[in-house]
Amino acid sequence: MVESTLDLRTQIIQAAEQLPSEDDRAKFSFIPTVIDQWMTEAGGITGKKILDFGCGSGTSAAGAALLFDAEVHGVDINNEAEACAPFLQKHFGVEVPDRLTFQEIAPGETPNDGPFDLIFSWSVFEHVNNRIYPSILEDLYNRLKPGGHFFVQISPLYFAPEGSHLWAIGYNRWEHLISQTSDVHDDVNNSDLSDQHKKLLLAMFDTLNRITADDLLTRFKAAGFELIREQRDQVDFEPPEELVRAYQRDALKTFQIVALFQKPLS
Repeated sequence: MVESTLDLRTQIIQAAEQLPSEDDRAKFSFIPTVIDQWMTEAGGITGKKILDFGCGSGTSAAGAALLFDAEVHGVDINNEAEACAPFLQKHFGVEVPDRLTFQEIAPGETPNDGPFDLIFSWSVFEHVNNRIYPSILEDLYNRLKPGGHFFVQISPLYFAPEGSHLWAIGYNRWEHLISQTSDVHDDVNNSDLSDQHKKLLLAMFDTLNRITADDLLTRFKAAGFELIREQRDQVDFEPPEELVRAYQRDALKTFQIVALFQKPLS
């Protein structure tokens, strides 16, 4: 007997709770659920046509497709999403559904699908090159339906305690702002990480765009998006005085920005 969609979804939810990796549980269940909650006034994400911009391994795109029956197209500048099919087969016993597709793009390129009801991006826009930021936002704006939404999240922001993204070597209290860049490289290279991991971390650190929460909102508004809702989260401890003298305290303490934008109807 063919199982109902509801029964299958229940099985997917139960299997997701048993995922061995906390990171996978967060990407598959938590992120799509948060986005659905932020989209409550627009009817949630169930059945929506969605673009996951910077989809990585495709786990969040898969969660949106399987948990909310959304049509999801994931894009990224790498081929990590090739891991999605074996991930779904191993942990859920299902194939990649037709409503879930992926595309590898070059930096600055746009997806070959659309228009979308919703675009979401989770911890991606701190990695976008500043020189192509305006053109990317313009292209994504044009990929949205009139009245469509754009959900964006960044954590950690560059000037936050872990803004270097180098927590693997213990950088969690603004070390990247206090240290010389050459010393940051030395600390990574002298760590116990594999050579490949070191290379990836340094390439990522060197290309972070240093965007702040205010910068993000300003750039989206300049592209034509209307801000619907925002949330900023700060650490509960104080930065060193030497950094307060050089940077704004709010920028140093704000580790996360979450925002929902809308493309005007006309």
